[in-house]
Amino acid sequence: MYNSGIYEIYSEVNNSSYIGSSIDIEGRFNHHKSKLRSGHHHNLHLQRAWDKYGEAAFQFRVLMICTEPKDLLIIEQSFIDANCPKYNIALAVGRGGNIKSYPIIVDPEGNLYPAGTNLAAFCREHDLPVNSMYRVIRGKRRQHKGWRLVWAT
Repeated sequence: MYNSGIYEIYSEVNNSSYIGSSIDIEGRFNHHKSKLRSGHHHNLHLQRAWDKYGEAAFQFRVLMICTEPKDLLIIEQSFIDANCPKYNIALAVGRGGNIKSYPIIVDPEGNLYPAGTNLAAFCREHDLPVNSMYRVIRGKRRQHKGWRLVWAT
Protein backbone atom coordinates (compact mmCIF):
# COMPACT_ATOMS: atom_id res chain seq x y z
CA MET A 1 0.00 0.00 0.00
CA TYR A 2 1.22 3.49 -0.85
CA ASN A 3 1.55 5.93 1.99
CA SER A 4 1.51 9.62 1.26
CA GLY A 5 3.13 12.01 3.65
CA ILE A 6 6.15 13.97 4.75
CA TYR A 7 9.57 12.36 5.02
CA GLU A 8 13.08 13.24 6.09
CA ILE A 9 16.55 12.13 5.05
CA TYR A 10 18.52 12.71 8.24
CA SER A 11 22.29 12.70 8.76
CA GLU A 12 23.32 11.60 12.23
CA VAL A 13 26.87 12.85 11.65
CA ASN A 14 26.05 16.54 11.40
CA ASN A 15 22.41 16.66 12.58
CA SER A 16 21.26 17.88 9.16
CA SER A 17 18.29 16.84 7.08
CA TYR A 18 16.34 17.03 3.84
CA ILE A 19 12.54 17.24 4.10
CA GLY A 20 10.20 16.26 1.28
CA SER A 21 6.73 14.96 0.54
CA SER A 22 5.36 12.22 -1.68
CA ILE A 23 2.18 10.33 -2.45
CA ASP A 24 4.36 7.18 -2.29
CA ILE A 25 6.98 7.61 0.44
CA GLU A 26 8.54 4.15 0.00
CA GLY A 27 8.91 4.70 -3.73
CA ARG A 28 10.40 8.13 -3.13
CA PHE A 29 12.88 6.70 -0.61
CA ASN A 30 13.94 4.09 -3.18
CA HIS A 31 14.38 6.80 -5.82
CA HIS A 32 16.51 8.96 -3.50
CA LYS A 33 18.66 5.95 -2.47
CA SER A 34 19.17 4.85 -6.08
CA LYS A 35 20.26 8.31 -7.18
CA LEU A 36 22.51 8.84 -4.14
CA ARG A 37 24.15 5.41 -4.51
CA SER A 38 24.85 6.06 -8.20
CA GLY A 39 26.21 9.56 -7.49
CA HIS A 40 23.55 11.26 -9.61
CA HIS A 41 21.20 12.85 -7.08
CA HIS A 42 19.68 16.18 -8.19
CA ASN A 43 20.61 17.75 -4.84
CA LEU A 44 24.37 18.26 -5.02
CA HIS A 45 24.64 19.30 -1.36
CA LEU A 46 22.96 16.08 -0.19
CA GLN A 47 24.99 14.04 -2.70
CA ARG A 48 28.29 15.42 -1.39
CA ALA A 49 27.32 14.68 2.21
CA TRP A 50 26.30 11.13 1.20
CA ASP A 51 29.63 10.65 -0.57
CA LYS A 52 31.58 12.06 2.39
CA TYR A 53 29.81 10.31 5.29
CA GLY A 54 28.47 7.19 3.58
CA GLU A 55 25.06 5.58 3.45
CA ALA A 56 25.24 4.35 7.06
CA ALA A 57 25.23 7.96 8.29
CA PHE A 58 21.73 8.62 6.91
CA GLN A 59 18.28 7.63 8.11
CA PHE A 60 15.17 7.72 5.95
CA ARG A 61 12.30 8.61 8.27
CA VAL A 62 8.59 9.19 7.85
CA LEU A 63 7.61 12.35 9.73
CA MET A 64 3.88 12.26 9.03
CA ILE A 65 1.37 10.19 7.08
CA CYS A 66 -1.19 12.33 5.25
CA THR A 67 -4.60 10.89 4.52
CA GLU A 68 -5.37 13.79 2.18
CA PRO A 69 -2.68 14.00 -0.53
CA LYS A 70 -4.03 17.42 -1.52
CA ASP A 71 -2.58 18.75 1.76
CA LEU A 72 0.97 17.45 1.15
CA LEU A 73 2.52 20.66 -0.17
CA ILE A 74 1.04 22.83 2.55
CA ILE A 75 2.15 20.45 5.30
CA GLU A 76 5.60 19.98 3.75
CA GLN A 77 6.06 23.75 3.71
CA SER A 78 5.14 23.96 7.40
CA PHE A 79 7.75 21.28 8.25
CA ILE A 80 10.38 23.13 6.21
CA ASP A 81 9.49 26.45 7.85
CA ALA A 82 9.71 24.91 11.33
CA ASN A 83 12.98 23.01 10.78
CA CYS A 84 15.00 24.91 8.13
CA PRO A 85 16.57 21.68 6.82
CA LYS A 86 20.17 22.15 5.73
CA TYR A 87 19.99 19.87 2.69
CA ASN A 88 16.93 21.44 1.08
CA ILE A 89 18.18 23.51 -1.84
CA ALA A 90 15.35 26.01 -1.51
CA LEU A 91 13.14 26.66 1.48
CA ALA A 92 10.03 27.04 -0.68
CA VAL A 93 8.25 23.84 -1.62
CA GLY A 94 9.02 22.53 -5.09
CA ARG A 95 11.51 25.21 -6.12
CA GLY A 96 14.84 23.44 -5.74
CA GLY A 97 17.58 22.36 -8.09
CA ASN A 98 17.06 21.20 -11.66
CA ILE A 99 13.74 19.51 -11.01
CA LYS A 100 10.94 20.68 -13.24
CA SER A 101 8.28 22.19 -11.04
CA TYR A 102 4.67 23.10 -11.73
CA PRO A 103 2.62 25.97 -10.31
CA ILE A 104 -0.39 24.93 -8.23
CA ILE A 105 -3.06 27.34 -7.02
CA VAL A 106 -4.32 26.62 -3.50
CA ASP A 107 -7.75 27.87 -2.46
CA PRO A 108 -8.57 29.04 1.10
CA GLU A 109 -9.78 25.51 2.03
CA GLY A 110 -6.52 23.91 0.84
CA ASN A 111 -7.83 22.43 -2.42
CA LEU A 112 -5.23 22.30 -5.20
CA TYR A 113 -5.73 23.42 -8.81
CA PRO A 114 -3.11 23.21 -11.58
CA ALA A 115 -2.25 26.73 -12.69
CA GLY A 116 -3.09 26.28 -16.35
CA THR A 117 -2.33 28.57 -19.25
CA ASN A 118 -5.63 30.46 -19.16
CA LEU A 119 -5.66 32.51 -15.96
CA ALA A 120 -8.66 34.58 -17.10
CA ALA A 121 -10.83 31.47 -17.53
CA PHE A 122 -9.70 30.12 -14.16
CA CYS A 123 -10.56 33.43 -12.48
CA ARG A 124 -13.99 33.55 -14.14
CA GLU A 125 -14.69 29.98 -13.01
CA HIS A 126 -13.77 30.80 -9.40
CA ASP A 127 -15.07 34.39 -9.30
CA LEU A 128 -11.63 35.94 -8.76
CA PRO A 129 -10.22 39.21 -10.11
CA VAL A 130 -7.66 38.47 -12.82
CA ASN A 131 -5.36 41.37 -11.90
CA SER A 132 -5.08 40.25 -8.25
CA MET A 133 -4.44 36.61 -9.17
CA TYR A 134 -1.91 37.69 -11.80
CA ARG A 135 0.04 39.44 -9.02
CA VAL A 136 -0.09 36.24 -6.94
CA ILE A 137 1.16 34.16 -9.89
CA ARG A 138 3.98 36.62 -10.63
CA GLY A 139 5.08 36.69 -6.97
CA LYS A 140 4.13 40.34 -6.47
CA ARG A 141 1.57 39.35 -3.85
CA ARG A 142 1.61 36.41 -1.40
CA GLN A 143 -2.10 35.66 -1.64
CA HIS A 144 -5.49 37.05 -2.54
CA LYS A 145 -8.32 36.32 -0.09
CA GLY A 146 -6.64 33.04 0.86
CA TRP A 147 -5.83 31.95 -2.71
CA ARG A 148 -2.07 31.41 -3.14
CA LEU A 149 0.52 29.73 -5.32
CA VAL A 150 2.80 26.80 -4.45
CA TRP A 151 5.16 24.75 -6.63
CA ALA A 152 4.98 20.97 -7.03
CA THR A 153 7.57 18.62 -8.48
